[in-house]
Amino acid sequence: MPTIEELKKAKAEQDSRPPHESVYSVAKRAESESRDQEMPARMTYVEYQGIGLSEAIALIIELGDRAVPNFALSPGEMQAYAKAVSWLLAIPHPEIDDPMKGLIVTGATGTGKTLLVSLLWALSEKMGVHRPFIDRDSGQRRMKPLLWNCSMHALDHVEGYSNNGSYQAIGYNVLHIGDLGTEPDTFLRYGTKGSLSDLICQRSDMGYKDYPTVITSNLPWEEMRQRYGDRAYSRLRGDLIEVRLLGKDHRTER
Repeated sequence: MPTIEELKKAKAEQDSRPPHESVYSVAKRAESESRDQEMPARMTYVEYQGIGLSEAIALIIELGDRAVPNFALSPGEMQAYAKAVSWLLAIPHPEIDDPMKGLIVTGATGTGKTLLVSLLWALSEKMGVHRPFIDRDSGQRRMKPLLWNCSMHALDHVEGYSNNGSYQAIGYNVLHIGDLGTEPDTFLRYGTKGSLSDLICQRSDMGYKDYPTVITSNLPWEEMRQRYGDRAYSRLRGDLIEVRLLGKDHRTER
């Protein structure tokens, strides 16, 4: 039930609203929006509520042991994993200003970017991590699993555009772009030129709070700017939390 203050605020706001929208309906909408803002950034199954960063790191290392022979993390990699897990669980971290943002994992070839994103997905599934997403039917935010298609490569988005003339995955709750920068600079659909800069910008315009993106890329930031342009570069910088993996090519060390 709207409060007196909400009704007064709604009355003042109504002058700029369509005439058919009542003061009460404006107040109810404001009440709903207020509830959405107060909704916790993450929600987990009961058995994992209250878990700390060290316990979550132990879990993701356990998942890594199962996925990769001789899985081990250097001190630098441990810091990167701690930041990534902090993003996943919305644990306060000095380099994360908003855990509702998406994630970009950067680093040279073979540093384990795809593995990290895959392990984050597995940890999210194991812990039952949820966050608010927009429900397209009701227009309201609902708590839904924080999961994504880890196998969705940049080339898959190119193929989808070339075959259908649009980016079929743009409306996913979480959009995944693996190996951004390995696709052709431009591609064609019946003579119409496309670029993943269009996907980046269109997705950003939908708002990261409702439509976050998870990306892996070998490209340094300045190369991203040169390749995708200032507009897409600005959106990548503004919409994503960066986790950078340093070190040697793990594939050549096996």
